[in-house]
Amino acid sequence: MVGIWGQSGIGKSTIGRALFSQLSSQFPRRAFLTYKSTSGSDVSGMKLSWEKELLSEILGQKDIKIEHFGVVEQRLNHKKVLILLDDVDNLEFLKTLVGKAEWFGSGSRIIVITQDRQLLNAHEIDLVYEVKLPSQGLALKMICRSAFGKDSPPDDFRDLAAKVAKLAGNLPLGLSVLGSSLKRRSKEEWMEMLAELQNGLNRDIMKTLRVSYVRLDPKDQDIFHYIAWLFNGWKVKSIKDFFGDGVNVNIRLKTLHDKSLIRITPNDTIEMHNLLQKLATEIDREESNGNPGKRRFLENAEEILDVFTDNTGTEKLLGIHFNASSDSQIHKPFISIDENSFQGMLNLQFLNIQYRSWWQPRETRMRLPNGLVYLPRKLKWLWWDNYPLKRLPSNFKAEYLVELKMVNSDLEKLWDGTQLLGSLKEMILSGSKYLKEIPDLSLAINLEELNLALCESLVTFPSSIQNAIKLIFLDMSDCKKLESFPTGLNLESLKYLDLTGCLNLRNFPAIKMGCPYFLQDRNEIVVEDCFWNKNLSGLDYLDCLMRCMPCEFRPEYLTFLDVIGYKHEKLWEGIQSLGSLEEMDLSESENLTEIPDLSKATNLKRLYLSGCKSLVTLPSTIGNLQNLRRLYMKRCTGLEVLPTDVNLSSLDMLDLSGCSSLRTFPLISTNIVCLYLENTAIEEVPCCIEDFWRLTVVLMYCCQRLKNISPNIFRLTSLMVADFTDCRGVIKALSDATVVATMEDHVSCVPLSENIEYTCQRFWDAVYLYDDADDYRIVRYLDMEYFSFRNCFKLERDARELILRSCFKPVALPGGEIPKYFTYRASGDSLTVTLPQSSLSQESLLFKACVVVEPLSLGFSPSLKVKVSFNGTQYQKSFFEDAQLQFCKTDHLFFCSFNISPEDLPSKLTFKDVEFQFCCSNRIKECGVRLLYVYQETEHNQQTTRSKKRMRMTSGTSEEYINLAGDQIVADTGLAALNLELSLGQGEASSSTSLEWEALCVDDYMITEEQDEDIPFLDPVSDDEELSENQSPLNSPTLRLF
Repeated sequence: MVGIWGQSGIGKSTIGRALFSQLSSQFPRRAFLTYKSTSGSDVSGMKLSWEKELLSEILGQKDIKIEHFGVVEQRLNHKKVLILLDDVDNLEFLKTLVGKAEWFGSGSRIIVITQDRQLLNAHEIDLVYEVKLPSQGLALKMICRSAFGKDSPPDDFRDLAAKVAKLAGNLPLGLSVLGSSLKRRSKEEWMEMLAELQNGLNRDIMKTLRVSYVRLDPKDQDIFHYIAWLFNGWKVKSIKDFFGDGVNVNIRLKTLHDKSLIRITPNDTIEMHNLLQKLATEIDREESNGNPGKRRFLENAEEILDVFTDNTGTEKLLGIHFNASSDSQIHKPFISIDENSFQGMLNLQFLNIQYRSWWQPRETRMRLPNGLVYLPRKLKWLWWDNYPLKRLPSNFKAEYLVELKMVNSDLEKLWDGTQLLGSLKEMILSGSKYLKEIPDLSLAINLEELNLALCESLVTFPSSIQNAIKLIFLDMSDCKKLESFPTGLNLESLKYLDLTGCLNLRNFPAIKMGCPYFLQDRNEIVVEDCFWNKNLSGLDYLDCLMRCMPCEFRPEYLTFLDVIGYKHEKLWEGIQSLGSLEEMDLSESENLTEIPDLSKATNLKRLYLSGCKSLVTLPSTIGNLQNLRRLYMKRCTGLEVLPTDVNLSSLDMLDLSGCSSLRTFPLISTNIVCLYLENTAIEEVPCCIEDFWRLTVVLMYCCQRLKNISPNIFRLTSLMVADFTDCRGVIKALSDATVVATMEDHVSCVPLSENIEYTCQRFWDAVYLYDDADDYRIVRYLDMEYFSFRNCFKLERDARELILRSCFKPVALPGGEIPKYFTYRASGDSLTVTLPQSSLSQESLLFKACVVVEPLSLGFSPSLKVKVSFNGTQYQKSFFEDAQLQFCKTDHLFFCSFNISPEDLPSKLTFKDVEFQFCCSNRIKECGVRLLYVYQETEHNQQTTRSKKRMRMTSGTSEEYINLAGDQIVADTGLAALNLELSLGQGEASSSTSLEWEALCVDDYMITEEQDEDIPFLDPVSDDEELSENQSPLNSPTLRLF
């Protein structure tokens, strides 16, 4: 037995009908039954009716008489049958008709379609296919097939079709219904439909989805509404915190999940389809009879203001979410509510008054001119941005509060006395600049987060915080008047403490805590050794401005050390146990003459030493840092040399820019990807540069002492950006360098596709290395490709020729005349090239071009564009975008190479003349073009490429397809293939567990009810059948049944 499970409208029945049609020829005895719920108490009669219907269809006898139970087992024993039961929601239905697999003969197949996973579990059906939503691209094709009869929309409907698909939430039923209703409609009608969909739900879609809701018991319906309105996208833990112990949340969520009304992700996040959310809203509207005050939840700003103004809120209201920035009411001069607005809302549990735009003037925000008399005592979450009063109502009871968030409020004090705060998990009062006092927290024993950042008037901190034994997060940053902490606190759960910007706090807080984060980076702090080692032994994150490190410092757990601007010459003496350290920042420590011994910091990944002007060198022990990825030493003006006997195998990025005393090229690692050496005193780029096999970016502009650049730099196939701008001392390449092959040599000996593929692979490798880049230049330069020698006026003729012929990248260098190397030259910005007859048979065309550009004015960032025209067919390519080449002192030559691939060429090259048009931000004086030889790939290579494609398609594809006769398409709305094998042979008797499926996959469209009665299928495709060259999962869907 096999189950097909998924939410309403996702295509389960369509898949079932397709399967039934596909397998029918193998089973003379077959039945397709849809479960229909019946009212009444005659259970026996209902069961007999089910058996009669099944036997009548399988045996083809209409007048079958059944007088007792168990006839199905008796009549069908030893008979091979195919039975598909659709829309099953009753366990007795299954037990009556397909109680056990042994009831039927060898080779029988039983398929059960349901929304209820628990029903399948109860019937011990373990082989279950979960039908999932299609991808965004497939959903767009589905709605286009329904609306336009083809896979893609007309150009002027493209955006509209995408928006409708998004509103349908990629649900196949919604896509089919909406697409059909929009068929042959004008663009204006599409736009009107969009407006309607944003405010409500299509009637036909709602009717289908509502069936699942109606089958829930009342308590599950309540949770359904909470999730639809509030908890979609939230963690299960947050829902449990909200309901507390009074509701068995796990059971309720499991029920909704099993009935396909929600999805629980592997990381315990709740997800509900947007159409189900709209269903919940429509049901809530219906049940309230048009009275917003009688709804469960309110989120429309105008309706909320009406309820506040008219005092029409009732005990049925459970939640209010007022988002002022989403409604036109925000533009009114004042938004005022009555002091008694909450009086009737006795059961209100959630109140969120939100302003997304922090810059909104206060006069546009909600006002309480007469104060506030009452807030419901059952409130669990109270979120109120910019609360305008100095206190909460005097009669407010906070015993149910789980979260209190009142950001940027005018509060001076929350309440008097001690409140029952046993449920409170979070208190966030950040930005409440008038807050002078924190309430008594002695009963807040479950408090986990306290955020008081930017509470500028807060002077003291209550000692009652010591009872918050579960406190994890404490942020008091920028509490400018805070002078001291209570002493003797024992907060062993505390993991994060931020005292950044507490300018009047001079002593390190004497807190015993298991704290992995301590932040205080603006004011100097005096460290008292007497409690440092005792109370902070578990510290693993330290960020503060210190006069000195404590003598008893033991940093064995430290993972982050940030002591920017350290005042002394040394950090500590001797060797420290730093096995946990991953990041160390000593930037701007101008007096630091040596970095500490880091020989045991074997896990260090980032080291920041920028601005350490007194550093002369680095110790050889840095060679132990084999996990170091980034080394920042910008503006270390005293640095003269780096160790040469080390090779840091993991170093990706080295920044030595502004090290004006550094004369030798850094050789501490040959694995560097990005190397920044601007404004250094380096005199040459050595021949061993060719060993830097991963080098992608090297910046050496304004290196005034640089004279020689080894031509071996052109051997680096991964190099994308090399900038030697304003290196005015550069004269030539090193005389003893190995001869470098010219660009034409490279092009002619390596197939172009492989050349490009290799370059692209190196690029993506580099991007992968910096997916968490914190240096903006890494991301910026990895998206570029150019070599710059601008303003290098002393370049000798041989060096210029070598650069021209050896570099395959865009190049800029001084010059005012197109070299004779270019076969075609012309004044101005355009020319025409006559292609040789032999080039017309080429698979692709490779050109090199050159232009002479006048000096660029400040403020321009040149983007050289090349437009190539083939008798009306135009190809365009841009170079030097965002390369900051505007500071050219004289005329400069800009070189670029580009390949025009087959897809950019006309189907047949039956002409010879090609027009080139060059565009730049400044005037182009001359231009030139040369056609390069292109390697013609062999048929063998093409076959190899196709084989690789087939391998990728069969091994990694997550979307496979069934091809139907004619234009009828069936939807597999899941993204994963149904990895089960259908054994259709005449073998031995098999139990329910012997049924295996291997590859059942269905294409990406729903069919209408009229189409799905009889769906013919093509014959299965054999496993070893060769795919045609143009066939792919996207344009030629194929069913494979093994």
